[in-house]
Amino acid sequence: MPSIHRPNELFLQTAAGLASEPLIVPGVNLTRGAPMSPKILYDIPILSGHVDHSWSPEIVYYSAKKPLASVRGFDLSQRRVDRVTGLSGRSLIEKLQETSAQLLWEGALGDSDTCSARSWWYYSIPHQTPAGQHLGKHLSIDVLVAASQAAAAAVFTDRARARRDGLDSKVNLWIGGGELTASCHYDSSTNVFAQLHGTKRFELWPPAASEQMQPYSFLHPHFRRAQRIPKFHFGKQVIELVPGDVLLLPPFWWHRVTALSSVSISANAWTSDHSVVAAQKLVERPTRY
Repeated sequence: MPSIHRPNELFLQTAAGLASEPLIVPGVNLTRGAPMSPKILYDIPILSGHVDHSWSPEIVYYSAKKPLASVRGFDLSQRRVDRVTGLSGRSLIEKLQETSAQLLWEGALGDSDTCSARSWWYYSIPHQTPAGQHLGKHLSIDVLVAASQAAAAAVFTDRARARRDGLDSKVNLWIGGGELTASCHYDSSTNVFAQLHGTKRFELWPPAASEQMQPYSFLHPHFRRAQRIPKFHFGKQVIELVPGDVLLLPPFWWHRVTALSSVSISANAWTSDHSVVAAQKLVERPTRY
């Protein structure tokens, strides 16, 4: 995967040159003041929304709004995630650090059964929530959104309409750790993903690998998720992001993401356009999978 070294003032220009391949931009400073630290969450007495508590190191997205989710007897075994409310920011960081300590202990003993009560924690919030606004005060959210929109405009076929009608962007913040993995999936929007604290690994496959992924249909709660990972290469790329790295990811690229550090903090902006929405609707129908 290509990477480029540019000063921050050229970051938007770089994003505007995004083509159909992922691109890493290192050395981008999106924080305001001191570097991002888990201690920033200590000031949040109650986290907005809910925190995902998983009994598996791999979280599979589940949408209860999909038609098959309401079918009696439908298998929910892959979900394995509890939604916890009322957790403080400090408590979340302590739980993440506890999971990582357990993993290190097991690795030292060479016994995966030592910590039978091991579990994983994951927090994802929109920027508009109170907790998101608190973290957003330490970030240049406007730069992240502008980069996402510039990158999106670069890959859309109808650029004139994109400029005329505007682009729809959404910002999320992500907090996890302890080797927790987001299962392999694709997004229908251009994704500008910034690593702020800790390290994350991205495994990437091009859209051409979709047939081998056997994606779940639009009716399924795991829509946009892969049922299987190809045994062969199929253009796979593996990258690791450290603080200051920004990944520019075009729509429909498959990715599986793992938090490698005890605490990982990231932010991303998705941007959609009419042409991408139209393409997405092509898969909103039943399939043989």
